[in-house]
Amino acid sequence: MRLSLVLKLAARQARWVLVAGLVSGLLFQELADYTRPSIPVFIWLMLFLASFRIGPHGLLSAAAGLKTHLWLTLGIQGIVPLLLLFPIVLAGWQGFWVSAVLLVAAASPISGSPSLVIMLGHNPAIALRQLVVGTALLPFTLLPVLFYLPGVSDVGAVFNASVKLLVVILSAAIAGCLLRLSPRWRQLDDDRLNQVDGLSAIFMALAVIGLMSAINETFAQSPIYLMGLLVLAFVVNIGLQTICWFVWGRVVPAMGSRPASDTGAVALTEYRVPVSVSAGNRNIALYLTALPATVTEPLLAFIGCYQFPMYLTPLIMKRLYRH
Repeated sequence: MRLSLVLKLAARQARWVLVAGLVSGLLFQELADYTRPSIPVFIWLMLFLASFRIGPHGLLSAAAGLKTHLWLTLGIQGIVPLLLLFPIVLAGWQGFWVSAVLLVAAASPISGSPSLVIMLGHNPAIALRQLVVGTALLPFTLLPVLFYLPGVSDVGAVFNASVKLLVVILSAAIAGCLLRLSPRWRQLDDDRLNQVDGLSAIFMALAVIGLMSAINETFAQSPIYLMGLLVLAFVVNIGLQTICWFVWGRVVPAMGSRPASDTGAVALTEYRVPVSVSAGNRNIALYLTALPATVTEPLLAFIGCYQFPMYLTPLIMKRLYRH
């Protein structure tokens, strides 16, 4: 009984739970160092809980508007990284900054993107479908980027990373759906949904605590470098959201704002905010479960910095998305 009350409280105060994770990781270095090795486990658990909450019926509902979301995923996770790769390869640019931007551009939306859309007052179902399709196709959309990353340059390493990422995603999705099919959990009332949301918030906070370990280390070595990472995180996150918002505003009016042939009664104009939120808030922490440490270790501080624009999206972007 006490545990259920704690989980429901965590669900109601989810924003503050995440803030508590950020602050705890920054203030308590030993706690952050202790939590850091478990980050991949927390990420898998978040995927598992997202699949459990959605359930098999919710995952199947992603078939509604599947063609539209396949095209969106192809554009956001496939074409955008290729557009970035073209000048990068021509110029011969390499290094941490290039890897960070490419990995963000190829990543799928975060599992909390529907919640962010709800906070902004728009349709979360669209963000949910984009999350499902984008996560399912991530091992394939990531391939061109993997070939260019240092540390995974050979075909065998690329194949192993893609397979491992696919196994992580599928195992979490299958486990969540199987548990949801059991008689005890087949129907989730509001009380149980709140408990699941509370547990998800706690796992997100624990993962963030571990990510703050790298931020503390980077700050001790070079505060200026850390500020550069933070600026890069905000520019990439908010930049992708803003670009998607304005591109969508140009393209859809030219199409007459017609509902897509496979989206039912949902007009294309209703996709603008959910897709923009998904375009900027990417699950780069998911790479920690599949890519080699030589790639992920230098990225830990940037991944930690990227959490800040994610959590501040409802505040920063509210004015733009209100129109």
